[in-house]
Amino acid sequence: EVVLEAYRQWGVSCFKKFEGMFAICLVDECKKKILLGRDLFGIKPLYYACLGGRFIFGSELKALFCVKGFPFRLNPSAIQEYLSLLYIPGPNTAFEGVQELPPAHYLLYKNGEVSVQRYWEVRYHGEEQFDSREWEQLFLTQFRDIMESKFFFLPKEVKDINYSEQGMQGYDFVSCDVGNVFFQGYKR
Repeated sequence: EVVLEAYRQWGVSCFKKFEGMFAICLVDECKKKILLGRDLFGIKPLYYACLGGRFIFGSELKALFCVKGFPFRLNPSAIQEYLSLLYIPGPNTAFEGVQELPPAHYLLYKNGEVSVQRYWEVRYHGEEQFDSREWEQLFLTQFRDIMESKFFFLPKEVKDINYSEQGMQGYDFVSCDVGNVFFQGYKR
């Protein structure tokens, strides 16, 4: 009921006011339209397709598979992307005619037409004006801090291991060389 009241009060601008993860469907029977919205970072997925005059959607692709008459035709360009990148960049999916609603977007379905609009975007209005070398140094400093922080815990005995899988059974080994600093670590 909070989502409905927000929509009544602000219309599609309500999505800008929501926090957290969500995939929402609102049906406006008076205006004969369907409105889908997805959270800012795309944590909750939302897929849709127009199939024989019907609009279908779901938070998982398998929900669309349950629709009678759903064509199981693979999307060759998406498969090629997957084989090249090991993921399929949205809004494409592995199936022809099925799209993923991008993060921070809403979709309006009315009179058989689909319209997708962005409702939020990241904007940086900082006063810092850095050249590329300064950006590189800033990045390297922050990267080093992260790598040495509690988020990337490296026991002392691991810091001196060279890149090798010898004796590392059961561990995923991580290493990277950035700015003449070699980081390495592992996790169980």
